[in-house]
Amino acid sequence: MRELSKDKEEKWAKDMKTFTDEIAHLKGQVALHKDQLASSLKDKENVA
Repeated sequence: MRELSKDKEEKWAKDMKTFTDEIAHLKGQVALHKDQLASSLKDKENVA
């Protein structure tokens, strides 16, 4: 019984790390796209 709960605890910790890593990755992508969009809008303003 104790072994089963330890396995579940380890799986939960691993899943949580994966989830946290994925969130960090997505936040990085959002920041990149936000910067690209701002740059694109600025270029359009300079052309107009």
